Amino acid sequence: FASGSVAYSSRSPEALAYFFLFPTAFFLAVPYSEALFLALSMACLCLARERKWGLSGALGLLAVLTRGYGVALFPALLVEARLQRTPWKKAAWALLVPLGFAAYLGLNIAFAGNPFAFAQIQDAKFGHHFVAPWTPFVEGINGVLAESPSPYRTMAKELPLAAFLFAAGLLLYARKTLRPSYQAYAWALLLIVSSYSFQISAPRYVLSMFPLFLILAQGKSPERHQMLLSASALAMGGLFVIYALGRWAF
Repeated sequence: FASGSVAYSSRSPEALAYFFLFPTAFFLAVPYSEALFLALSMACLCLARERKWGLSGALGLLAVLTRGYGVALFPALLVEARLQRTPWKKAAWALLVPLGFAAYLGLNIAFAGNPFAFAQIQDAKFGHHFVAPWTPFVEGINGVLAESPSPYRTMAKELPLAAFLFAAGLLLYARKTLRPSYQAYAWALLLIVSSYSFQISAPRYVLSMFPLFLILAQGKSPERHQMLLSASALAMGGLFVIYALGRWAF
């Protein structure tokens, strides 16, 4: 996990601390699929770096079956293969990732007669559909400016907007230092989740962009790390209390 580049290899304790104390990290211990997805996606990319392409592709397939946005692993594996100058016969294992998504569409056909039945259900139940990736960003800003302050505005508008800016800002900051395959994964995942019409779960989706925690671990100031980790832990505690009370917390 913490071998994203030479610059971060010595900061693994801090990277893990940022990961486990991230404000939405409590979803790793509740009945959501984030923990399984993160285990599969991290292992997929780590195995690709170790040139174990068969296992990497297989875990990438399972990651996509866990969460559809796991297709973001595909461009990352292609970039990693390019970095290593991997022969195409070995790099072809990366095709298991989009094949995993095709298998999921096949399940929709088998059970509902429509490959995109899942999208229709999400739209009917939650108004959740795909839009241009900048649309939720613009609507979030308009919502913050137009709506009166309220817990709903904070959860549905302000914090999702902050999560998007947080992720994009960190990736831009580390554009020259983070390993390109990790950049490809994080940007692809950010592009996918920012194309969801309903952004209330964005802070939870950001948890899956594990390269962000490698970036946060950069630097050698213990005081800075302690301050950020303390603030993050307090935020996680507050959100978990909201969740435990049966209220929406992403």
